[in-house]
Amino acid sequence: MDVCFSILFWSYSNGDVRVNWTTVTKNGTTLKTGDIVSVSGKGRLKIGEINSTKKGKFSVELIRYL
Repeated sequence: MDVCFSILFWSYSNGDVRVNWTTVTKNGTTLKTGDIVSVSGKGRLKIGEINSTKKGKFSVELIRYL
């Protein structure tokens, strides 16, 4: 199941956000289980399990990637 996240680019709009080591330039990027999101100066996250709730929202497991 794919989920579309709005990755926030407050101060990261100049190429400091990467998904699977590819620079992201748009604020809406489709992420899936196993993707690695890297934010310069903040660290990396691995997208874990993605589930939908009873109310139709998404529950996403975020794993700190070391």
